[in-house]
Amino acid sequence: MPESRTENKTYYLSKKRPPAVINDWFSSMNYFNNYSLKENVSSKDYNTLFNPDFIHDPLLLHGIKSRSFIRWMPFGVPALPAHFSKFVLNKNIDSTMPYEDERLDELGVLTFTTSVLEEDVEIVGPLKLTFWAKTEFPMPLTDAIKQAMVNEINKYYNFNEDTILLLDHPMRKDVQWVIEINDVYPGGRAKNITSGWLSAWHRPYDPNESPDVKDHQIDPNYVAFDPFYVTPHKNPKPIEEGHIYPYVVEIWPTVNVFKAGHKIRISISGSDFPHFIPNFRTSTNTLIIDQDHPASLEFSVANKQDEGNTWKWIDNIFEYLHKPAEEVKSGSVTGSLSTAFAGHEDIKVANAIVSFEDSNLTATTDSKGQFKFKNVPSGKKKVLFTAPGLESMAMTINVPENEMLTLVNIPKMTTESVIQKQFSEK
Repeated sequence: MPESRTENKTYYLSKKRPPAVINDWFSSMNYFNNYSLKENVSSKDYNTLFNPDFIHDPLLLHGIKSRSFIRWMPFGVPALPAHFSKFVLNKNIDSTMPYEDERLDELGVLTFTTSVLEEDVEIVGPLKLTFWAKTEFPMPLTDAIKQAMVNEINKYYNFNEDTILLLDHPMRKDVQWVIEINDVYPGGRAKNITSGWLSAWHRPYDPNESPDVKDHQIDPNYVAFDPFYVTPHKNPKPIEEGHIYPYVVEIWPTVNVFKAGHKIRISISGSDFPHFIPNFRTSTNTLIIDQDHPASLEFSVANKQDEGNTWKWIDNIFEYLHKPAEEVKSGSVTGSLSTAFAGHEDIKVANAIVSFEDSNLTATTDSKGQFKFKNVPSGKKKVLFTAPGLESMAMTINVPENEMLTLVNIPKMTTESVIQKQFSEK
């Protein structure tokens, strides 16, 4: 999409809680983890003494109640009725399927939600979430916890203890930052649109900072979405408890229209099973949100410049893609080809090729030199005539609608001269 069609937009994470919604059970059941997402913030959004935090409990396996899990782990079987209805019966019943509501998957995690959108917001491309956080690991990783995790994961994967314990990342003091961008419908239903993941060890840390720093900053050489920025991936750096670290989570590109009346929600958690094996260590993760550590979501939105000139808006993409083709007005064309040779004035030309310019309509004359076309789009057309040993020729005709046009004024095809033939062969 050209740059003229997009604009940069930023939402800020606020420590203020959104108002409760009467017809949305999630707003009350997850109340202490729900916060606001705003276009503009003031000191009031940072004045609250307590910072948002969540506890990563590895046994909860955040992600198994997601729409993605249903479509992947049981081989997509639960989603087959909706697919059949949409693509065979031409009826979209997605919104009625229980797995399409992902609020259950968001219980217990941090959420930041906008107010009701007053106009459509079309997000195009990747998103970037920047925030600061500190982590504590309140419990040691015991053999009992390891075995409990192995048993839980084996409900879905065929792993054994030795296989899982060969993996390094579930054991280390790390955080899997999982960011999800969700579309919240007027009734409260939430649908995941795109996601991003970042290991705390792979944060964009500054390799030149002082070892005494406890409030860390982003690497000045970091550029979001730069495939050649590999410093933290080649040299992952552990985190220390109590230190404040900056994180930049690059979120997968998407194209989605958040309709007026909907809300945009960010959910932040510490695991995404079964996409990743979760970290086995329990952790308490606190987001630091204040004027010195502003948390923000940056992305691009499509504007409506040049609408009607270079593009048009489609309200219902499903109906647009499945609408019947418009009937093409057409007619029929017939005629015959002849030539003169050795005193004979009306020799029929068989096996000549008759075609329409800029079209795949082609016919071959029969032994009487006759040809016939059906369903020729009406209007002015250019007809081409070619035959071996004869000069090619063309004529312009006007094909009538729903009528047969007999061409009676086709010129006789002339014999190709020896000189012309030799020239064409060269």
